[in-house]
Amino acid sequence: MAQIKYKPRDWTSAITAIDRMKDWSQLTYSELNEDGEKYILINFSDYDVEEAFYAGMLLEFQDQSNNNNKKQEEMIDLRKNKDAYRFNKEDGKWYIDLPNWTGTKGELQMVGGADTLLDNLSNNGETVTLELSTDKECPEGFETLKKIVRTPPNGCLYHLGLSPVWLCDVTKFVFDGVFPKRIHFNVNQ
Repeated sequence: MAQIKYKPRDWTSAITAIDRMKDWSQLTYSELNEDGEKYILINFSDYDVEEAFYAGMLLEFQDQSNNNNKKQEEMIDLRKNKDAYRFNKEDGKWYIDLPNWTGTKGELQMVGGADTLLDNLSNNGETVTLELSTDKECPEGFETLKKIVRTPPNGCLYHLGLSPVWLCDVTKFVFDGVFPKRIHFNVNQ
């Protein structure tokens, strides 16, 4: 079990951040009074140092975000993700290949413009592998999807030029619990 003891400057923001973490981690939290100081104690059900590290970063970001909006971009930079992901077309429908996914296959389906984008990137083929990045600057040779608006309850709308692309909550699984402001991508040859 991993555990974080955190003393927030802004309790409301900290609780909001913890509630967001519940989307990508099995955790519980409680208040702790120690030596006259008030803390939040967060317990992760599985010992995962990387999860605990990101949770600490998220708490720190949320705690200071009211004073400095730039923290979000710095945090996203720390969560760089330059992994290659394969997308497969089965019976005319595109799916992302995520071996660690525990949800349904239907949740991995690409719809709302993502399917059309994959058709174009694959030259109407059956499979395409994309290298993804959330770097602040667009890597050379990459194109960028830019976040427009969150679409409750389970997605986010991005754009690539004039074409909107809707991405579901599986995006948060790929990018450590967040919808990044930008997703750079390149076909991995």
